[in-house]
Amino acid sequence: MMRKSIAWVLIVSLAFVAVLGVTQVLAETTDKGTGDSDSSSTTCQWSSFTFGADSWITSAPSDSILAEFSWQNNVYPAFVATQYGSGKAVFAPGSAFSQIDNITSPHNVRHELFLNSVKWVTRNKRPSQTVLLVTYGHSELLTYHRGGGVCCSSNVVQALVGAGYPVVVTPDIPVSLSGYDAVIMPGVGWINTPAYSTPPFWCGLSCHAPTEEETSTLLRFVAGGGGLVASVEYDKGANWMNPIGAPMNVTFDVIDPSAQQGTRVMDHPIFSRACRMFLPIIFGKPKC
Repeated sequence: MMRKSIAWVLIVSLAFVAVLGVTQVLAETTDKGTGDSDSSSTTCQWSSFTFGADSWITSAPSDSILAEFSWQNNVYPAFVATQYGSGKAVFAPGSAFSQIDNITSPHNVRHELFLNSVKWVTRNKRPSQTVLLVTYGHSELLTYHRGGGVCCSSNVVQALVGAGYPVVVTPDIPVSLSGYDAVIMPGVGWINTPAYSTPPFWCGLSCHAPTEEETSTLLRFVAGGGGLVASVEYDKGANWMNPIGAPMNVTFDVIDPSAQQGTRVMDHPIFSRACRMFLPIIFGKPKC
């Protein structure tokens, strides 16, 4: 009888510890502390990401800069999340959103940052209740394959659909964005035709800069509460996106092609990542 009682006490104790552990994870994954993803701090956050800095962000409001990178002894924004009117916008340089490698390496850092950006600009609305407009008429790179040849290592549309979002793909921004929650423009201004036959969602000879009408429609949409997720590619993206970014105090430029690393400078939901659960909590802090 005594052995049974001891056994029950142990079972109840372990169950209690497990519940406390899960509660701790839920609390800590939403905490706004300052820890890196590889530390024992109270948050799980991606600490850095790589990208091709062919086109970059040259300036943004200081409180909107989530990550930075250094080039020629200067520091520049590597990731920007800003409020514009009642809406939200996220901007990234180079290949951050156009080369997310979700096909060959799902849930890598760029893939997760992209999906988290969509969640943030749509205010964590349930994906199945969110409608996204993805454009490709401005030389956006919706698909990409490292090394060329065949398609694809990255597919932005597939990444969104796989996350449960209803997606409408169109070359241009329509006159009315009523019914949409966010506009997605990954890799605006790519200079070359993708290096594989019959690339899906490629504008070809009809590629163009966002028109004044498209720009005005998009800015009104974001100011009215909509979302925007965009990145700029070499070599037209900076010039083409400046009329959209400038009213939000975000500017772009073109530099010589080079690989860079963005380093997170503040904690933010966009950089959040899942913590490991259960055993690390019983024997110490949760690990990321």
